[in-house]
Amino acid sequence: MWRTDMNNWIKSYLHTVRRLFPMMGRSEKTYLKNLSSSIEDFFEDHPPDSMEEVIEKFGLPEDVVSNYLGSSDPEYLLKRIKIAKRWRVLTICLLVTFLIGFVFFAYWLWFEYDSYLRFIDGAMGYCIEYIE
Repeated sequence: MWRTDMNNWIKSYLHTVRRLFPMMGRSEKTYLKNLSSSIEDFFEDHPPDSMEEVIEKFGLPEDVVSNYLGSSDPEYLLKRIKIAKRWRVLTICLLVTFLIGFVFFAYWLWFEYDSYLRFIDGAMGYCIEYIE
């Protein structure tokens, strides 16, 4: 029972730390792997009683991320932030392009349907009239 709780507390803690990173590169993933190994190794010998104990031993997730970012190379961080910003801009441009294309396609589809209805209404056909 305690093993499941311990794994849930560790997963929850690591998930929170992961969410707090402004960008996720190779070095951040390596750091999280090492942190995960350290936490699991520590709690193999000393099982935690609660999530508060995990936080007490390893610090608040905000502090962990802050310490990592504070110890990182500023040029590396600026490069990663620029790349993340470019990806965001590219994603937004693609979404806007997709939406504009969808609007034009929907308009074209509506126009074709309207043309079809007009054709059906105005189609020449024959009518049988009975004269009595």
